[in-house]
Amino acid sequence: MGIRLTIWRCGHCRQTYANPFAHTCVVRMDRKTPPGRTRLAVAVKAERTCPVCHQPRGLLDLTHTCTVKTDFRQRRRDADREAARQARKRERAEQRERAKARKRARRKPRRRPPRRKPAEPEAKPRPAPKPRNRHDYATCDDTDCTLFPCRVHREGQAKGEVIGEARGHAEGYADGYTEGIANCPLPHA
Repeated sequence: MGIRLTIWRCGHCRQTYANPFAHTCVVRMDRKTPPGRTRLAVAVKAERTCPVCHQPRGLLDLTHTCTVKTDFRQRRRDADREAARQARKRERAEQRERAKARKRARRKPRRRPPRRKPAEPEAKPRPAPKPRNRHDYATCDDTDCTLFPCRVHREGQAKGEVIGEARGHAEGYADGYTEGIANCPLPHA
């Protein structure tokens, strides 16, 4: 049970208060009613307040409903559920580990041969280099020689002979024809 003593009544916010230095006026800026005067209004009230919710209880405790506006109970329930879930998760992980350990214990260990260091490979002797067939392409008589200079020389020689023969024939024929006509005793037109 608490006793509440109020001495002043604010003209702006219409609240009652005991200490004028501790009063904070809260008023809307767009209110329609004009402010009144702050005046002396002594009032003593005997209130029975609930120690949990600090609300007035009334004359009988039977009519009071304690309303605490926190979510503590819900958070505590959620925390308990999460702790239980984590405990179940840990228990399942431990069971899996125990099952794996039992399975490993039943299994016969495989015997592996001891590891040996791989022997260093012996250095293979390098084959002697093949003697390179170096010869003069101009004097090469081998028609199956695969060296590039020899092939090019053979192709150039063959083409040169064909071209030279055609040119020589044309020039020689013309020269021979004119000389032959000049030396010929028969009449030519």
